[in-house]
Amino acid sequence: ACTALWAGCEDFAKYVRIAWENLLQCPLAKQIEAPLPDITTFLTKPALCEWARAEIALKPMPEVFRPTPEPQLPELPKDASTTEPVTSTTDLVTSTIEPATSTTEP
Repeated sequence: ACTALWAGCEDFAKYVRIAWENLLQCPLAKQIEAPLPDITTFLTKPALCEWARAEIALKPMPEVFRPTPEPQLPELPKDASTTEPVTSTTDLVTSTIEPATSTTEP
């Protein structure tokens, strides 16, 4: 894994080294009072691998928890007609169940 990481960053390390040398030779950059960023991580393969082990490998990736939204029933269209509202559950039961009648006589 470290070799693959370095293979992806090796060209970048060359350009960082060139930019660093140019920055240190620039008179304007010498007038800036802010500290220079630490780029030693990108200069060598061992430094990059050590940084990756400390900063990436030993820290678990954060898990993103997205709660499932509460399911919503679709709304009835405005032109949908509804029957009279049911006032109790006994009305619902008595209106849908019809008594059984026997057609055969004993």
